[in-house]
Amino acid sequence: MSERNINVEILFDDGDIIAAVKPSGIETRRMPNGGGMADILAGAVGGGVIPVERLDREIAGVAIFARTELSREFLADAFAAGRAFMTFAAVVSSPPAQKSGVLRDLVYHDARRNKSYVVKCMRRGVRDAELSYRVVGDAGGRALLALEPSVCRPHLMRAQLASHSMPVLGDRRYGGAQAECIALASVEVRMPNLADGGPICVKWTPSGGIWQDFCDFTRLVVM
Repeated sequence: MSERNINVEILFDDGDIIAAVKPSGIETRRMPNGGGMADILAGAVGGGVIPVERLDREIAGVAIFARTELSREFLADAFAAGRAFMTFAAVVSSPPAQKSGVLRDLVYHDARRNKSYVVKCMRRGVRDAELSYRVVGDAGGRALLALEPSVCRPHLMRAQLASHSMPVLGDRRYGGAQAECIALASVEVRMPNLADGGPICVKWTPSGGIWQDFCDFTRLVVM
């Protein structure tokens, strides 16, 4: 996907923090060929931007960028301290037995294979992960989930859901059924602003394609 084919949708910009819609299929960070979302957004706003929380290449939705290193550090601290949160929407082929819950796992990310694994024992490179979920709607034997991870790490939610027999639709890497794309999107970010710590809430709703069967429910994910 080339830069010239992307129409940048900016959802929020206060001079310190920018929220924009990252399409599926491109990296959040800067890339050597200039094709990362950070490159594309910098070209659109006429200045450098720094990714704060990295979305997987396959995931679309709200991506957060800082204008300066100061604002990046501020937001990184906010996420680490539990003062900033991200909500995701996911369609899973196998609905969970419970309508809501928290998945608690030990997750290891193999950087060489670019894949995460839920493991049984703590060892080097393994971290605790919590993923809160609730069922928002169902259609055709599939369920739409609202997800809130404790932290955003590469492939974390995808590995956790798959390990609990709820692979994301379209996520073939983790056992999901075939689909046109991975049905996982960043739909809301809540965070403080740099100026006075006041609340910011940025929302985006996926539509069309794989989300069409859930068009009546997607707005409920961020309520």
